[in-house]
Amino acid sequence: MPDGRLQWIDEERGAGHVVRNGREYPARLTDIENSARIVGARVHFDIFRDGGVSRATNVVLARGARSKPTHRRVGDQTGARKAGAKINTTAADRLGVDVSTNPKVVVETWLETISDSSTDDSLSLYAPDAVIHTDERTIRGRRHLHAYLTEQQGGSVTPLLVRGDDLYIRVEWSDERSTWFEVDHGQIVEQWDDHDPHYDDLEDVSPILELRLEGRVRASERRRAQERFQNFFESVHGEVAAATAKFSVVARGSHHPVNASATVQVDGNILRAHVRSRTMDEAIDGLVLRLRGQVARLEDRRKKRNRRHGGVERDDVVRPAPDARPEPELVRQKTYAPVDSTIEEAAWDMDLLDFDFFLFTETTTHQDCLLSRTETGLAIAPSVDASTISALQEIEDLEVQKLPERLTVDEAVTLLRREPELPYVHFVDVDRGRANVVYRRFDGDLGLITPA
Repeated sequence: MPDGRLQWIDEERGAGHVVRNGREYPARLTDIENSARIVGARVHFDIFRDGGVSRATNVVLARGARSKPTHRRVGDQTGARKAGAKINTTAADRLGVDVSTNPKVVVETWLETISDSSTDDSLSLYAPDAVIHTDERTIRGRRHLHAYLTEQQGGSVTPLLVRGDDLYIRVEWSDERSTWFEVDHGQIVEQWDDHDPHYDDLEDVSPILELRLEGRVRASERRRAQERFQNFFESVHGEVAAATAKFSVVARGSHHPVNASATVQVDGNILRAHVRSRTMDEAIDGLVLRLRGQVARLEDRRKKRNRRHGGVERDDVVRPAPDARPEPELVRQKTYAPVDSTIEEAAWDMDLLDFDFFLFTETTTHQDCLLSRTETGLAIAPSVDASTISALQEIEDLEVQKLPERLTVDEAVTLLRREPELPYVHFVDVDRGRANVVYRRFDGDLGLITPA
């Protein structure tokens, strides 16, 4: 294993860089052991090629030379510096641009190197895994970046304006032409020539996946989510008909800032997963890992059913025609914990779980309520009296529906059978006096949700 030093580490992004003999290697936080996560620590690591980029993996701490128990600081982090310290980048040695440099200064330095026709100096400002997007192609890898920058050298490169914030810097060449830069830790990580860095401009790796992003999500993080899900789809033996993944970054720097949920349809079965993570990378990996586990359990259940049918594949079993199928039966009953929630908390949980409706106990009145989606927003159906819920007046675009009927479970099941267009029936159980929901399952049968 080669050795080097940890150049920088970013817990929020879940990433870091390792430097060795003047070369830099990007690394994911999950590939760096906990004891090595100090800037300047001497580390051992493996190198692998990924899409033309050399990355560091299996990054472990290189123990100090003090190996005897009688020595002070035995096995310590030799060379490690205090938190917040930095190891210089290549551009720092060449141009004085270190990891703490203002992103705008990095771009202004890039303009100077382009004007001076200094390709090597220009290249030193790019991260090892940097990407350049043009109208014709996407460029990645040091050799391809060097060739592209050589084409751009020389000539008049005086821009009309250089402006931006801490995420994107824009260089305006004319009224029609501009270049966008994403700068992180003093290095250019992504560049868009002559078009804005909007998500719609990025290639959809998987047409099956509907990817929803909320909050401050990087274009590179979006691309990695697409690629990881595409790899997951290719590993599934069954047919993936549709998939939806949602990532919401609520606050960078908080304990678990990323909420992620996914719904995938495999051979007619709906699989759901939900994770909360510190970083986008952890959320993506965690979501895919949970879905892989559900696919494995689905396959195990299919094999058990096949054994019971004498080895006949379930797809080969003759199914009755739709009009000949028996009436849907109540096959499952679920309960929810009697923990009170506000309407906002219930809406949050419903959104994370990707449910169409959510039965909960309102925190101020302790009455059962059903929260559901409508074409215009959300709707709530209290079980006793809507006027007692004071929070209803404070929530915009919340429709208050009528009180549910008082029915027995059998009556609710009969009603749902008689009205095939209804997705569920919300009712108050006459025996217990509590709100219940009978709903249609994805397999055509019915389920029942009751308070615990």
